[in-house]
Amino acid sequence: MAARWNGVAALVLALLTFGALVAPLCQAAAGAAVDEDAESLTAELRKARPPRQRTRAVKIPPPPPKSTSSGPTVATAKPPPPPNEITIEGGLSVIFLEMGNPLFVLDLGDGDRIPILINQTDAEKYLGYKIRVRLAPNDLSALAENKPVPVQGIQVIGTLQSRSQQKEGVAPGGGSKILKAVVFLVSTCGYPAAITPSALRSLFFNGPSTSSDAVTMQNAYKYCSQGIVAMNSSTVEIIEVKLPCTGNITSVLFRTFNFTEAKSSCSILAYQDMLRLASNYYVNNVLGQNLAKDQPLRVLVIPRELAVYCEWLGFGLTGAASSSEAYVNGVYANDLYAYMRQLGYSYFSLPRAVGGLYGYDDDPSSIMGRGRYCFNAPNLWRLGWVSPVPGGDFNGTTLTVGQPRTFYLPGQNTNRQSYVRINPTWAITGREIYNNKTQMPIPVFFIAHRYQESVFDTFSPPTSSIYVYSYKGSQDGQSLDQSYRVATLTSTSRVYRGPYGLVVRFTSSVTSWFGGNATVVICRASGETENTDAESCSDGLDNDCDGRVDSADPDCANTPRASPPPPSPRPSKQPSPSPPRRQPSPGSSKATSTSG
Repeated sequence: MAARWNGVAALVLALLTFGALVAPLCQAAAGAAVDEDAESLTAELRKARPPRQRTRAVKIPPPPPKSTSSGPTVATAKPPPPPNEITIEGGLSVIFLEMGNPLFVLDLGDGDRIPILINQTDAEKYLGYKIRVRLAPNDLSALAENKPVPVQGIQVIGTLQSRSQQKEGVAPGGGSKILKAVVFLVSTCGYPAAITPSALRSLFFNGPSTSSDAVTMQNAYKYCSQGIVAMNSSTVEIIEVKLPCTGNITSVLFRTFNFTEAKSSCSILAYQDMLRLASNYYVNNVLGQNLAKDQPLRVLVIPRELAVYCEWLGFGLTGAASSSEAYVNGVYANDLYAYMRQLGYSYFSLPRAVGGLYGYDDDPSSIMGRGRYCFNAPNLWRLGWVSPVPGGDFNGTTLTVGQPRTFYLPGQNTNRQSYVRINPTWAITGREIYNNKTQMPIPVFFIAHRYQESVFDTFSPPTSSIYVYSYKGSQDGQSLDQSYRVATLTSTSRVYRGPYGLVVRFTSSVTSWFGGNATVVICRASGETENTDAESCSDGLDNDCDGRVDSADPDCANTPRASPPPPSPRPSKQPSPSPPRRQPSPGSSKATSTSG
């Protein structure tokens, strides 16, 4: 394995007693040899120092503090651990992988992390919080092998600084976001950096003569976010780093590293150690720089030879750490897609976008799937960059049975209001189990018009298509739910009949080969046919949402029309009222008076 733990069971047992990792004990155990290792590491790093290159950074005012009024109850007292158990405190972070479920690690500070076993539903409750967990001593052997360890008795003991997605002030509905990052191009073990600084700058940034349709990260984010995300050479710093191949890492935990072993193991821990050495030791001790504690993003480009056998483009980490982290396989160091996908995981906290309900494929319409280079409609809603078209955000009250609604959808990335969103609240039973902070009770549907709008979209064929997605997550930054592309409607497959009676029909699009506006009809059906009950063929509704109402629908051809209601009984004839009797005028000769 890429990092061997030295007597970790005994050390951790000593260090973690009564709920804390005691760094001074670790340092005492290591003794003077540890100090010598640190000094030798610094000396070796200084020898490897390349010519210094600095780039002016843009100062961005900090956002206002985020409210923490809601969330898990915070423990006010630290209970003693049960006998033979160890307590650890730290923040929970998530690692998004190219395939499979996310991994979760407990961030102990200064780059020390312990992989833990926790299910996704529970993890969503604790992301963004400092927690206390208990470990059984017999689980330390798994920890020594860098395997996830089971945790018990999770307690929230405090809140952490907002995740990087919110740090720059982007909230649903508006604001400009400056993408600020530092990228480390690492060489080690005799292997060169996977890409040169000049080549990476050409991939990321625009120059004086760069056209707006040139495929750079700067242009791609500007187009795909419709101007919300901005970046340039002054907001992203690129640093060349030469690291030693072997050595020791000492902080809360003590271990050795040998990066050559990552060539065959593809160890996530080894690559995290590379980034830790690059950002903490090299930049501070060799370059004499101090990276900002709230640096939103740190990117490591792994040497090609140390990741050539890894079957992934990279991975991303976000959560408890003050900075999000993106790791790019050096094999793909010249491919913009690899960087933007890992930034989607780490910087924007977006999970994988799946191409079908069963997860067998990646979504071709999102950078979080296999699309280049924009996001899908659920991603845009989650990020708050694009909203539904006017009148196109439905629920059980606004989308009633048998009353179709027609919309003219622009291309998704050509308008800040471009898709239809349907929350089928009529299907909620009240028995759903979900996290009401990060999830919806049942999946919500998104309808978007996609086509080859620019070089930043890749569709085959490039003509107009209607994409139907489902997404169960909320807009909360801690939501880990994936989006699913459930249907693609084209000129040869125009109707989608989904769950909860949802029907989407793609009726037409403009005649341009490269798309434009598309006409869609959204409808909520009560059944598969128009003839659903005795009254459905004469109720004036399109009950099966096929575009034909009542007798115009063949389903009602052999159904007798409902008998009209019987006429109301005619009222009996009443005699005409007599005219009012005329009263004699005062003083008339016929007038009489009575006196007493």
